[in-house]
Amino acid sequence: MPRKQGQLTVMSLTEAQRSAPGDALWVLNNTVYNDLLENNPKPGDKSNVIFSMRSNNGEVHTVPVFVSWVPTCLSEIVPKDTLLRSQNFMRAVNLGKLVIIDEQSAQKILSIPGALQEQERVRRLDINSATGDALGAIGETADTAVKVEGTEVAAQEPTVNPTVISYLELMETGTGMEALNSLRSLGKLSNEELSMVISKAKSLGEDYRPVVEYARGRLGTKKAE
Repeated sequence: MPRKQGQLTVMSLTEAQRSAPGDALWVLNNTVYNDLLENNPKPGDKSNVIFSMRSNNGEVHTVPVFVSWVPTCLSEIVPKDTLLRSQNFMRAVNLGKLVIIDEQSAQKILSIPGALQEQERVRRLDINSATGDALGAIGETADTAVKVEGTEVAAQEPTVNPTVISYLELMETGTGMEALNSLRSLGKLSNEELSMVISKAKSLGEDYRPVVEYARGRLGTKKAE
């Protein structure tokens, strides 16, 4: 079930996928500090998060979530079912770059004085004008290119093992020890996949510290290799 983080209700990917088709899909840029979310982004992490995805007809969409404390309704940009099948979107969530929140939480933020003005400022942005902050690009080799900061950044769906994606989605449904045992059974993971595991485990609290330590140990082994 959705969990409370700070004063907001955060949803997992699985919960978003099970929500009603007509429900909006709201996200926060988690690289930006938000006092209602009580998140803890690392210094220097603040960035626009831009990912690419393919629609059912093969068209490539580039989806930006700009640096801002107000939420973005992604389902106003591309169909919700397409978003929730996108590995790049799932990757952005599992890496902790984006946080999915429910409708009530989104409206709570938008009711704060100044929020509607900030929302309008963000809506006027486009990818080419987002030059004030670093870019957190998701998906980096491609059929299409996203021009940011005067450079061409390629964009396509990455090759993250679907089994790892499923593992990340199910981590919070059990205990930290259960998550550790499941991780041991996944076999060899890439550095990127291990980093995704570490990010997700850290967001789930102290019970998942053994998962963080195990994954960090595997990262160290791969670097030594």
